[in-house]
Order: sequence, then C-alpha cells, then structure tokens
Amino acid sequence: MTIHGHSFGLHDISPLRGTIAPRLLSLPLILACVVALLGLAGAVLLWAYIGSTVFFETIRSGFALCG
Repeated sequence: MTIHGHSFGLHDISPLRGTIAPRLLSLPLILACVVALLGLAGAVLLWAYIGSTVFFETIRSGFALCG
C-alpha cells in the first residue's frame, strides 16, 4: 500500500533489538539443575531400596566422618 509516496508493509517493521529480554535459562543453569535432580532422584531411589533407617544411618555416619 502506498500513501503519499511512502510504502507501508511488513518489510518496514523491524524489531527493536535492544528491547529483547535476555534468556533466563542458560546452558550452565540447565546442567546444574539436571545434576541436582539426578542427585535427588538417586537419594530417593536409595531410600526406597534400603529403607529409611539404613538411609539415615548412612547419612549420619557420613556427617560424622566430615566433622
């Protein structure tokens, strides 16, 4: 469409690149979340497999060795 010698169309619209928000998810953040979820899943599976008493005794003995 042309009005007074000016062409108006979709090709005239350019995005404002300075106003685009940066991505909130980065590769290191995603990898850290995956590692954390795998650790949590491993703890839950170990707890389900050996029972809560043995699980907590293992955790308690690990803390005793550290301190």
